[in-house]
Amino acid sequence: MSTIFYQDDDVLRVEQLHITVKKKNRVIRTIVKDIGFRIKKGETLAIVGESGSGKSVTSLAILGLLPKSLCIQSGSIFFQHKNIVSMTEKERKKFRGKGIGYVFQDYRGSFTPFFKIGKQMTEVIKTHERCSQKEAKEKVLDALDKVDLPSTRIWNSYPFELSGGQLQRTALATAMILKPSLLIADEPTTALDVCTVQKIMDHITKLKEENDCSFLLITHDIGLALQRADWIAVMYGGRILELAKASQLRQHSYHPYTKLLLQSRPSITKHKDTLVTIPGEPGLIYENGCPFALRCPIKEPVCLKEPLKRTSINNDHDITCHVAQAHLIKESVISI
Repeated sequence: MSTIFYQDDDVLRVEQLHITVKKKNRVIRTIVKDIGFRIKKGETLAIVGESGSGKSVTSLAILGLLPKSLCIQSGSIFFQHKNIVSMTEKERKKFRGKGIGYVFQDYRGSFTPFFKIGKQMTEVIKTHERCSQKEAKEKVLDALDKVDLPSTRIWNSYPFELSGGQLQRTALATAMILKPSLLIADEPTTALDVCTVQKIMDHITKLKEENDCSFLLITHDIGLALQRADWIAVMYGGRILELAKASQLRQHSYHPYTKLLLQSRPSITKHKDTLVTIPGEPGLIYENGCPFALRCPIKEPVCLKEPLKRTSINNDHDITCHVAQAHLIKESVISI
């Protein structure tokens, strides 16, 4: 992987991260391999990929919340220039919520069903700040108002009394209530209708701009990423296969997987008789070479055997693909 050089405006920087599955102190397999990216102040990075690609695991590693069966084998995660990997659990707890806000994919599971929303959001504030009950309540009501919820009613409601969209906005308000420097949202639009999706993303954008924070979006929807992100990292089989500015990726992608993802999007302006599909079965990964090799329509023998190396096309575009790199050397473009 190309080295990611330190910059003063980096809020988050991940370098050569490897995450493994362990059983009885023995490595079973590596599920995240040599990934790296950075997010500058005020920027949005979207990690795009299908289920099982390693997106959520990466976000949990950033928070220091990996399950016991997983561990960081090597690599670094710098948040505001401090290495999270080398921190103690006590040190990590200080920045969760206060420094990094997190919206879980299972937003319903983020709340205890036996307590009212107001009590739970107040607890978040009091864990990190010294304030009176009155001050905490004012902050909660203000946070709920900012996501266009009836704050007094939500304050007095139990989680099961709210709709999916209301609960998702409540989870967002909770994540942003302490004005973190970084917001991570794991599939924040899952199981929501199209109109609600746009409302949720509009609220995230508004809160991000108001608090001048950075945003890491975890999603399977490359269309959403193109709309909302400054940078996009395309992930498959635990590897980042392509990393580029959204504006560049929209105009030209190099990795076959990225190309197929873009081509498989339905269009509301152009008629398509059939949608493009990606051949093969998800989850079939060739351990020794490119993780996408068994599904790739233009693979070559080298793709199954040789380890991948990340190559920079320019300052705004990296790829991890044997075939694309070979074609770029010849100054030609891949055509699927």
